[in-house]
Amino acid sequence: MMAFAIAMLTACEAAYAQDSFEQQGIPVVNSEFTFSRTTYPGSKVRFAAFPNLNYPIFLALGRNNPYVIEAGFNLRNLGTIYRDSVKHKVRGISIGIPLKFYIIKKPQILIGGEFDYVFHSKEKSYFDKKVKTTTFDVDRINRLQASITAEVRMSKSIRLKGNYFLTDLLNTSYAEDVNGVSIKPYQHGSNLYSISVVCGLIFITAPPTIIRLFTK
Repeated sequence: MMAFAIAMLTACEAAYAQDSFEQQGIPVVNSEFTFSRTTYPGSKVRFAAFPNLNYPIFLALGRNNPYVIEAGFNLRNLGTIYRDSVKHKVRGISIGIPLKFYIIKKPQILIGGEFDYVFHSKEKSYFDKKVKTTTFDVDRINRLQASITAEVRMSKSIRLKGNYFLTDLLNTSYAEDVNGVSIKPYQHGSNLYSISVVCGLIFITAPPTIIRLFTK
């Protein structure tokens, strides 16, 4: 993980060195460095470095109006670390749809929400030996996640983003059988909140996709 994070940070620094507000192109592959925590008891700060895929679609009010809404899709890594009697790491990979409104254009400040669908999950529990569960049959994590978000863009390559999730990350209804006894390991609320630094790595030079809500 550390070597991967260093490699992404190096690429991020290279992108920043060549960046300007006038740079043409849309960042579609980003390196995302996230510090997150949940409201779950015993939760610890989690750091994740993940290649974030993102393609924005812009909505404008009319033919000559600048765009005011940004939508699209992205790929994200959501997770938590917590401790009860032992340490646990839970994470999910999701595909999401962000919907953000431009509050200020320079510097660019956006607020809005994101809706994510978790399609893969992994959990590691550190008992006497490490026990790992990984599956596309997601049941430990709530598949549908909704969050509010705020974002500041210092440049085309560098973004600072904060999220607060309105839904529990962990599925409080999930139960597993332990020696013939049904146990619900996630009985507490686990709303996720995070701060991310997002750095553009790969840009496309095609014109942005703009949908105009009105033709006049």
